[in-house]
Amino acid sequence: MSLEISAPRTRRALLAAALGAAAASVASALGRPAPVRAGSDGDVVLGADNTATSTTKISSAANIGIVLWGHSNGPDIGVRGSSNTGAGVHGSSISGYGVQGSSESGHGVTGGSTSGNGVHALSDSGTGVWGGSSSTSGVHGYCGSGVGVRGEATTGIGVIGTATTGTAGRFESASGAIALQTVNGRVVVGGRSGRVRITAGKSSYDVTVPGGLAGTPLCFANLMNYRSGVHVAAVRPNYPSSGRLRIYLSKTLTTAAYVSWLVLG
Repeated sequence: MSLEISAPRTRRALLAAALGAAAASVASALGRPAPVRAGSDGDVVLGADNTATSTTKISSAANIGIVLWGHSNGPDIGVRGSSNTGAGVHGSSISGYGVQGSSESGHGVTGGSTSGNGVHALSDSGTGVWGGSSSTSGVHGYCGSGVGVRGEATTGIGVIGTATTGTAGRFESASGAIALQTVNGRVVVGGRSGRVRITAGKSSYDVTVPGGLAGTPLCFANLMNYRSGVHVAAVRPNYPSSGRLRIYLSKTLTTAAYVSWLVLG
């Protein structure tokens, strides 16, 4: 029996074998894709459907402004929220705006719902929904059969609209349907209505109307106290000067009386 004895390997041979094994390992890794674990390792994978079993929250320790930004170059939606039974998007704020939307030419905020809330926003002390637009609607709400836009308040104002030179609120309805309906509660017409006291010996009274009387305003007045033979005969706008109206009585009062007035348009 003969024994075959291998010659000892040189240092150069050992180094060449190690380099060859490393190259084979790198080539194998490049040839197969690495596994993706969306959400399970705490990472959000772009371009994929990420699933989580609890709330995902992104917080910023520094005051950097915008924390999360969604942008679309085309006509698609920058940020979208959906829900089966709850609110699709919910915004809340301690002192600022719960939800703020702005647009150069489209709608600042648009919301639609089949049976629930199109847009639902809450705020502790600020504005629940605030929308601004340069040329069209700041807030646009649409609903098939429910409420397009709804505002609620315990002690404050449910819905408020302001305008510098434009229209603060506008209601339209087609086919002769109701454009504005008051179901419950009082109606207060700001500075465009009031009550004045006409003293004895007078048969007319001049009222200065805040905001002026442009165009063809509708002016009304009503006697609030019974005075025999006395009634409001006419209400003349922009007389005796622009922005004022004169209330005429049918005859001179012998006893003072109150008259309520209202301007529309």
